[in-house]
Amino acid sequence: MAINPTSSERALATKTIEALRAHCPALLKEKKNGVLNITIEEEAISFAIPRKAFNVMINTLENMSQGSGGMLTTQQVADRLHVSRPYIVKLLDRGLIAHVKVGKHRRVKMSDLLAYERSL
Repeated sequence: MAINPTSSERALATKTIEALRAHCPALLKEKKNGVLNITIEEEAISFAIPRKAFNVMINTLENMSQGSGGMLTTQQVADRLHVSRPYIVKLLDRGLIAHVKVGKHRRVKMSDLLAYERSL
């Protein structure tokens, strides 16, 4: 499922990412596993989510803010999986992660990357 954000969704995603960068930059840089506790004061609720789920949300917001339609470069995929870009290219060539070619460049849908991550 591709993400095709409207201009207002792109603006809100950008505003959200900028607010997180300004108020909790370390949170965005951490790529560790574990649990993240979230509190929503307006609703007076607090809950925990897996850190990986938070990272997916951040990546989705970043993609929306760029209007990328959920398509990732091989370098973005490599960065997300903490592996080298050539290794990703091998996975793509073997058909382990679905992708499309844009000219001579490979692009991966966010949903295809998420499916691959779930298969690990």
